Amino acid sequence: MGEYASMNKGTLTVGILPVTTSLKILDYIYEFQEEFPNIDIFIKEIGSLALVNMMLKREIDVAFAILSEEKIESLKSEFNILKIRKDKITVVVNNKHRLARKKSVNIEDLAGENLIFSNNNFQFPKLVTDYMENKNIPFTTSCQCTQLETIFSLVEKNFGITLCSELTTNENLTTGRYKDFEIKSVVLTPAIERSIYMIFPKNVYFYPTIDNFVKFIKNKYNIN
Repeated sequence: MGEYASMNKGTLTVGILPVTTSLKILDYIYEFQEEFPNIDIFIKEIGSLALVNMMLKREIDVAFAILSEEKIESLKSEFNILKIRKDKITVVVNNKHRLARKKSVNIEDLAGENLIFSNNNFQFPKLVTDYMENKNIPFTTSCQCTQLETIFSLVEKNFGITLCSELTTNENLTTGRYKDFEIKSVVLTPAIERSIYMIFPKNVYFYPTIDNFVKFIKNKYNIN
């Protein structure tokens, strides 16, 4: 117990989203590993809904996920939920698409479009489709993918359009690995925002490894 309390022994399993690479989460995990080299760290990358299920089954210790207000309500009695930051949704289209000429697009401009999304393990598609259904905006979803490269490749081939994290587009379409793709990001107005949260157990002081990791992340994001 002394070894665990002094952080000379222990394990930590962290669940992340693909978008969290834009939040420097992996950099911070690496820094934490350098500070506590005797802690074995395991990383699981998957969608928000799957991460929540893994938390409920105690398969992971900490998760960084996108949550709806309803999901937060259902989880807050069992977990601490801390907002890391907000993110906006942008529209990604082929350079020759009708929307590519616009400086910004309204959600109604997407009527009748074929949408390409990540699979059902992710909370993001549901946020978008629920919003469009509430606004009675017709759309079709013809493809669900697990890899961002597949989604962007389909958009480049004009198979459809996608809605994407602003963090992801800023990182990947400007200077990142997809900067040479024939696609572009267009601002969505009015903005649709989503928040990324860190989920961890209550009474975290019983778990020194998790407790120290949470404090480390809070310090990196200047969260009291």
